[in-house]
Amino acid sequence: MEAYYRTFRLGIDDQLSPFVLKKERRNAVELLTVPFPSLEFIFPVNLSLFETTGYHRVHSAMIGRIQVQPIRTYLQADYEAFCFFLHPVTFFEATGLSAEHLSDAEVMEAFLTPLSQIVEVGPLPGPEKFEQLVREKCLSLPKRRSCYRVVDHFLQEVHALPNYRIQEAADSISFSGKHLRSTFRSICGISPKKYLQLLQLQGVLRDMVSSNHYSLTEIALRNGFYDQSHFNRVFRKYAGLTPRQFRQGYIPYSKKYKNTIVL
Repeated sequence: MEAYYRTFRLGIDDQLSPFVLKKERRNAVELLTVPFPSLEFIFPVNLSLFETTGYHRVHSAMIGRIQVQPIRTYLQADYEAFCFFLHPVTFFEATGLSAEHLSDAEVMEAFLTPLSQIVEVGPLPGPEKFEQLVREKCLSLPKRRSCYRVVDHFLQEVHALPNYRIQEAADSISFSGKHLRSTFRSICGISPKKYLQLLQLQGVLRDMVSSNHYSLTEIALRNGFYDQSHFNRVFRKYAGLTPRQFRQGYIPYSKKYKNTIVL
């Protein structure tokens, strides 16, 4: 898990299939996605055919902050797009702004214009080339500021042991729970508790896809939920469906995108 944290700090969340060239051969389809603890940047070929709840547009890109509601995507026709994910700390260090400032069009346009120009001009680069361009043009920006110590230490603790309780994590790094919550929210845009829940759900989704022999109760306990009732309540809050309904939804859709199903 420590490597997973370091990967986050580089700005890449390998658990979410970053730098994928999505090609959809569908008409008028609606997708449901369980939210995840990263910022998402999407470069669609045709924005008029693509709409995602809670996201906003900057130039030729769509940007999504960490959400705590189910994400719905509406596709009007065939499309292809690149997407990549950044941890809020990576964004904060690169731009000097928190996740709550993602709607600052001027800053985001400066951040994304080099990639937007490449995607607009075409032909589209392959996923490996696109990953290289993201690292060169976005993540190589001079660091504008460092992450606050309380947030940095908290993330190291929870990514080493995601089943931590908030106060336990705060106590282990000698900060008050109140200070941790306010500082964490100022950078990531959500509370530490919700961040932990989203992190737990990503583990749940990985187990749903890769471990068909596990029951939902076993998956819940493996990922730090108290019991099946607690698991069902949290999952439904973020997904809008029960765990069983969501798991069944994998059948008609590629399991490569473990947090997304077709409605």
